[in-house]
Amino acid sequence: MAAVERASDLTRHLLAFSRKQQLEPQLLDIGEHVERMAQLLKRTLGERIALRTDVEPGLWACVADPAQLESAIMNLCINARDAMPAGGELTIECRNVSADSASDARPADISEGEYVVISITDTGQGMAPETLTRALEPFFTTKDVGHGSGLGLAMIYGFAKQSGGDVALESEEGRGTTVNLYLPRAVKTARLVQKEEKQAVLPGGGETILVIEDDPDVRKLIIHMLQEMTYIVIDVPDVAGARDVLDGRDRVDLVLSDVILPGGTSGPQFADQMKERRPGLKFIFMSGYSPEAAMGAGFLTSGNTLLKKPFQRQQLAAAVREGFDVEIAPSPQSSGTGIAS
Repeated sequence: MAAVERASDLTRHLLAFSRKQQLEPQLLDIGEHVERMAQLLKRTLGERIALRTDVEPGLWACVADPAQLESAIMNLCINARDAMPAGGELTIECRNVSADSASDARPADISEGEYVVISITDTGQGMAPETLTRALEPFFTTKDVGHGSGLGLAMIYGFAKQSGGDVALESEEGRGTTVNLYLPRAVKTARLVQKEEKQAVLPGGGETILVIEDDPDVRKLIIHMLQEMTYIVIDVPDVAGARDVLDGRDRVDLVLSDVILPGGTSGPQFADQMKERRPGLKFIFMSGYSPEAAMGAGFLTSGNTLLKKPFQRQQLAAAVREGFDVEIAPSPQSSGTGIAS
């Protein structure tokens, strides 16, 4: 489980940098989030760091993924703490900014418009010019081996760009660093997304599911989850094995397939091949890609159902029941007990 969590973390960071992570944007009061995080941050940063927050009155709302936003703020504050080993001051400032072509302070490639800017400023060591120019690159780090992946700032940059904003850095050796996180102001039609209630894991009805997954550990975990839900499970590592099963077995109610498979045929391609031979056969696909990124890369079409990795038991149960045309509300990210990746 620890290895799965680490791999999931690395994959999530890389997808964030490449702007292909799955976001769940909501209408946010940034100032409220920052003030709420302040007490947690004070305990995390330690007694040697003096934390100050400054939220502009009348701060605009913006639309962003709250979990990713809080993760970004936490990462930036921890980076600032590490840059102040002897202690110092950390300021989180939130303000409204109108970026236009005449604005010297705005990032070079950001679109004109109105933004909420979160500025995190430390009084630490600062960065040399050559470090500053590479700070947003993935895997670039000035920390010792084992003390940083070099993905923290890159992930935050990817989150900001995917959200329609940007990141700008200001730093000077010996004079500290400021990271400015730009998020676009919410349009008036945006609505707050209400949190969904947790759903109990629904049991199956003895249906037969064919699982196509080339990773043996992930396949084993998926089988265990489905069997606990009372499904009959057949598993294969590739399309060739799946074809043999479908040719020799009358009853397969649903196929749960990874998108990228060995042998040169993807899960969606295999589904297209089976349409004439097994009309009506239902498919659900699994991938670390978000649905938008998978469609953009040509892996999926808008009619396909995608279960995003890593997923939990509750999410798998909901997806499978939906695959059988059973009406069920989507499950939240936080429910369930198992994880697959």
